[in-house]
Amino acid sequence: MPQADAVRQGAITHLAFLSLGKDAAIAFLNTSVPRLGGHPLAIATANEAGDAEVRAMLKDLAAVRAGCEQSECPDRGRADA
Repeated sequence: MPQADAVRQGAITHLAFLSLGKDAAIAFLNTSVPRLGGHPLAIATANEAGDAEVRAMLKDLAAVRAGCEQSECPDRGRADA
C-alpha cells in the first residue's frame, strides 16, 4: 500500500473511533454506504477526495450522535442514518 494511502487509512480510522466510539466506528468503516458508493474505509483510503467525503459524513454522524446523548436514538451509530 502506498504511504499516502496508509496515512489516510490510519487517520480516518482514528477520526472514526474518536467521533463514533469503537463499535460504531468499526461498523461505519466496514459497511457499504450507498451515499458514498462503497465502504468508507476503502473510499477514504483511495484518494484525498474520498477522504474528504468520509470526513464530512463522520462530522454529520458525530453531530447526530451528540444530539442523541440526551435522548433515545435508535439510529445511533448506523452508517446509513
